[in-house]
Amino acid sequence: MKKYLSLAAAAALMAVSCSKNVQGGQAPGIDDDNASPEAIVFGSNVIAVKSKANGGVDEWNASQTLYIYGYDREVTDFTAAAYIDNVDVASPASGMSGAINVYEDKASSKPYYYSGKTKYDFYGYYVDDAAGAVPAPVKETGRIYIPFTIDGGQDLMIAKADQGVDIAGSEITDPDLAYSAYSARRKVHPTLKFEHQLSRFVFDVIGGGDNYANISVADITITSKTTGKLVVAGDVRGIEDAADEKVLYLKEKDASGRLVALGSNGAFVPSREASRIGESLLVIPGEDEYKLTVNLVQDGISAKDEYAIRPSMVVPQVAAFEKGKQYKVTVTIYGLEDVRITAELTAWDQSGDIVLDPDDPATW
Repeated sequence: MKKYLSLAAAAALMAVSCSKNVQGGQAPGIDDDNASPEAIVFGSNVIAVKSKANGGVDEWNASQTLYIYGYDREVTDFTAAAYIDNVDVASPASGMSGAINVYEDKASSKPYYYSGKTKYDFYGYYVDDAAGAVPAPVKETGRIYIPFTIDGGQDLMIAKADQGVDIAGSEITDPDLAYSAYSARRKVHPTLKFEHQLSRFVFDVIGGGDNYANISVADITITSKTTGKLVVAGDVRGIEDAADEKVLYLKEKDASGRLVALGSNGAFVPSREASRIGESLLVIPGEDEYKLTVNLVQDGISAKDEYAIRPSMVVPQVAAFEKGKQYKVTVTIYGLEDVRITAELTAWDQSGDIVLDPDDPATW
């Protein structure tokens, strides 16, 4: 098994929004109070994802929904109203990048603008359908999190704009001046780098022995925890409180690109050449081992191979299965062998005598 890094690419994420009366910290050295309003424009380095309907980590397809938060940086309680409050944004139509607009009022394309001298922090997340049709964020004083349940076909991603990174190469030297109308006028815009929070396993199958052509792969599963909290804003972000261990089934795509049960497009029979089977399984990272099961069928007879996959099995070896990393698992399939039993009769060996005498108290 070899370790592969998950795909990463740049995607532009443009967001504009309407002005509100939100007050914040005063940026020192700003002397252009009468300048025209500046729209909030996002740049984004995005690890592009396909939705559950498409199963893998490849490219945008216009069906993904990203969610954006924008908070006055002076706010210390996330239960306070956000300037941009969990606004849903459609992903680019295709490819690895594209423009995305964030509107306060989509019907009228009413934009958001930076408000006065307020400086903001920006966050984003992507949960596919792991949080239902519409995510229900939970706001606490020190964080915002999304309760989720995965089935192996969803990707979870979070992002936060980094002022120190975004002022590089600009005339602004103080990171605290970003993100504001002042920094926007100096071409400093927030960049959201979306990062995977799950580990991804992909599978290759190769035939071994002489009877592999008579066998088909019915299922491949991994046992993983499936529920948790995706913390999208706060001092510590990521997955917390992972629980509910369940069996996750590898799926494949049908002709329309929807994920369906493995084998729906016909039995998968291994060959001498390694070939990819199904899409991928995305699991909560950090376990010492994951139980992997390969279910096989030959001539109507079912069999099951079970494995424990551990970080020590990765080539080159790793210390742990990590978020944002992809691992290829290659499984060699052998045909079922007949169980052939030979019976042999051996002569009895006389080993000793037992005498039972009702007149002998020793035998009572």
